Amino acid sequence: MQTMRDAIKKRFSCRTYSDKPIEEKIRQQLALIINATHEGPFGNRPLFRLLNTKLITIAQWREMATYGVIKGARNYLAGIIRPGHMAMTDYGYCKEIIILQATLLGLGTCWLGGTFQAGVFAQAAGLQKGELMPTVTPLGYPAKEKSLIEKIMRRLAVSDRRKPWEDIFFIDVFFKPLPRAAAGKYREALENLRLAPSASNKQPWR
Repeated sequence: MQTMRDAIKKRFSCRTYSDKPIEEKIRQQLALIINATHEGPFGNRPLFRLLNTKLITIAQWREMATYGVIKGARNYLAGIIRPGHMAMTDYGYCKEIIILQATLLGLGTCWLGGTFQAGVFAQAAGLQKGELMPTVTPLGYPAKEKSLIEKIMRRLAVSDRRKPWEDIFFIDVFFKPLPRAAAGKYREALENLRLAPSASNKQPWR
């Protein structure tokens, strides 16, 4: 049985999707995950919605599908939260859990950040006044072949590599790397952090 640790190691930013519909059994499991009550460590409760293609015209979906370099995606996960103390942290925490669970179901995902307060995404998700939609995420089966644009982007961002442990984790001062053995019970958590997604794979945390 695969674990969240397996999902963290397996997941990648998928920008090119197969036109194969999500199997009904998988869709049902995904719906249970998305529709559950989500609460972050700071008490904020974001909402998540799987956008329904049946309620959106082909032209609108084409507009959504051309956001950035996403190709072939038919389903999007919309995340909604109200402003509050540490709201964005709770939002990211809860959404990453959903993304990792989707990975275990065999689905590809990609974090898309931007302004989604108006337009097709907001309308499709039923965004209300006072709510924020920090990100959306395509969901679907990864295509066998990546698009040329995706290949170029992954190469420029060095997406298949992560910074080494000694470049991220330090002890006492920022020029003294933390040895893995010295991390103790935090070693696995820190390694999971090292593998976590970040904008343009810059891994800004220290």
